[in-house]
Amino acid sequence: MKLISRIFLFTFLTVLILSCNMGGNEGRNVESLIQRLDRASNSQKDSIFQALDRSMLLQKDLPTLYAGIRLNYPDDSLRERSSKARLIGLLESVNDESTPAFLKEQFMLWETNYFMKRTALQTLCNINTEGSLAAFIELLLLDPKNMAAYADHFFTPIITEPAHSSVLFPAALALVEKSSYCFPVLECLRVGLEEGDILPEVIKDDLLPIREVYRAQRKRRDRYAPGSRSYMLANTLMATSMKCLSYFPAESSTQQVIALASEDNDIEVRLFALLIRLHGDTTGCRQDLHELAGDFRYRNRLYEVLKEAELEQHFPAEFLTQQAFAEGDLAGWLKMPEHRASYPEGISLIRRFSHQTADDQQESNFYLFKFTYGKGWQIGLSGPQPLDTTDFAIAGYMTGSKYLAEDAREEDGHVAELIEED
Repeated sequence: MKLISRIFLFTFLTVLILSCNMGGNEGRNVESLIQRLDRASNSQKDSIFQALDRSMLLQKDLPTLYAGIRLNYPDDSLRERSSKARLIGLLESVNDESTPAFLKEQFMLWETNYFMKRTALQTLCNINTEGSLAAFIELLLLDPKNMAAYADHFFTPIITEPAHSSVLFPAALALVEKSSYCFPVLECLRVGLEEGDILPEVIKDDLLPIREVYRAQRKRRDRYAPGSRSYMLANTLMATSMKCLSYFPAESSTQQVIALASEDNDIEVRLFALLIRLHGDTTGCRQDLHELAGDFRYRNRLYEVLKEAELEQHFPAEFLTQQAFAEGDLAGWLKMPEHRASYPEGISLIRRFSHQTADDQQESNFYLFKFTYGKGWQIGLSGPQPLDTTDFAIAGYMTGSKYLAEDAREEDGHVAELIEED
């Protein structure tokens, strides 16, 4: 019995001594690692970090790690393979409440070292505590210009990460006021809501910034020429903000924005608002649907948008005809920048006729129209369309015009010239 007790005591003391030795050496091991980095080659550094057992790092090693990160190294220009970047990465394995404050301090000291700033932000997100994520947002707000270059390809993946999104929103909504982050934040929110990574209740009480984005971008857009890059970007932001708000149909912010969008001069904005409304109470949409379908400028685009959204059943049956879409095709062709770049004031049917082109195996329908821009009538063609008039196509490849006056030819002469094939 005494022998067993002595063996047990010897074993216990041995384990205790070994444990104490391991804990006592840990700080010196981190310090030794930092010293070795200063004189190691790049390949040697790879081996050092590969061999490092991160599970052995302890919070009491943090002061040594912080001191190492504050140093300058000859390889600082090597980005992700630099000693400093690798040491920052160790903070994902060992950290405490002081780590966010330390990384914030270093972030501001690095000034134009954008890669190191990005590394610090990535580390804060990967630490994934309330304090580290709050520091992440705070740094973006403090330094938006320096981080603008990383907004799309760096910020978006982080904020849509399910582990981060519920904490980052609604705090991240403050960033929509910064032009560099407006689209990434809204796009992250849209994707997160669509994929279920962000629950609507997370941001339900913070919708005002999204509404203000819509209003601000609408004012900004109207300063630019339709079709310009700045105009299209503003429209994209307006559409994205509407999409985010659409998850809260009963909220006043959503209703205000949809009401504004439904009266917008831009057809794409109006159509986007209409789609959102059609997913709710459709009774108020009938008048708008009838108005848009009855206008040759918007008819075909309305049908395309509804079909893409699998809502084509809402297209007014009155305008679901081959002739109506043929008319819309010619209007769209004339609106193209390389043609007349504007819609005609009026289009009128002259006649429908059948013809078999060299490329087709059977006859197709064509429509001969006249159109006007206010001074006289010119002739245009739309087609081909299916021979069965209950069927229809959009964007017939022979649609177009040679801008001949109506009285320049007899009808058959216009047909012969427009249907002429090379």
